[in-house]
This record gives sequence, C-alpha cells and structure tokens, in this order.
Amino acid sequence: MSTPSPSWYDLLGVAPDASADEIRSAWRASIARSAADRSVDEASASARSAAERAIVPILSYDAKDIDGSKAAAQAYLTGDFRKEYDKLYDGVIAENAPSTGTVLEAKLVSSGLVRAEADRVQVFLLVDQTRTNKADKQPVVYKNWVTVTMENVDGDWLVSGLDT
Repeated sequence: MSTPSPSWYDLLGVAPDASADEIRSAWRASIARSAADRSVDEASASARSAAERAIVPILSYDAKDIDGSKAAAQAYLTGDFRKEYDKLYDGVIAENAPSTGTVLEAKLVSSGLVRAEADRVQVFLLVDQTRTNKADKQPVVYKNWVTVTMENVDGDWLVSGLDT
C-alpha cells in the first residue's frame, strides 16, 4: 500500500485552513530557502574545485626553484594565511630544501566536502606526496590527508586555513 503524496499545505508547513497571507508568507520563505540552498551548493562546487587546484602547488616544492614554488602557492592563499605559510616556508623549507636537494610533488587523490556556507567552505583532500632528495634517490610516497578552509575573497575562492 502506497502512502499518499504530501499536500501543498504539508510542503509549506501550514494548516489547510491557513489564510492567503499565511500561505503567501510560507511560499516566499520556501523560495528564499531554495535560493539559499542553491547559493551554498554553488559555493561548495566552486570552493571544492578551487581547493583541488590549490593543494598541489601549496604542498609541493622544488629545491632548484624555491622562489618559484613559493610564488605558485601564494596565488591561492588569503592575506592572513599567506603570512603563516610564508613563515613556515621561509623558516623550514627554504632553509633546508636547497642543501638537501629535496623535491616534493603533491598529487590530489580525492576530495569531499566537510562543511559549507555561502562564503566559507571546508574541503577534505587526500594527497599523495612524492619526495626525492640527495640522500634518497628512490622516490618515497607519503599518503596524507588535509582539511582546507576556503574563503570567498572578492569572487575568488582562496585558502584561509589548512589542517593535517
């Protein structure tokens, strides 16, 4: 036995004897919710795509082109997060990679959404990082996960946080 389809009253969340004004109000609220849902869906898709593009240069570097590697990543970062990234990059990577000849190449494996709002989205990424250096000529692969927080800055989705 099938269950009856919900009525328009059920879908709008009003009583069958609701006034025209109550029905109109519920209808407008329903349309507003639908528009907000579409906005978050669009934000989610755009932010996820931007995170997938950004993660490779952010988690990669080449000892032969330290400045180029850093510049490639910076294009994807918000101003505040860029300061944090630069501190780590200059203090650890730029200090050590040239002497060890380290090359770290990131490769995106998969991604998924953690949380989404219209202007802020968190994306979970699985990333393989392949490392070579003077001591280890054979590549070593590290399988990592990272959660990236994306923020919409003047129409561009940029990384504002990164947790491993």
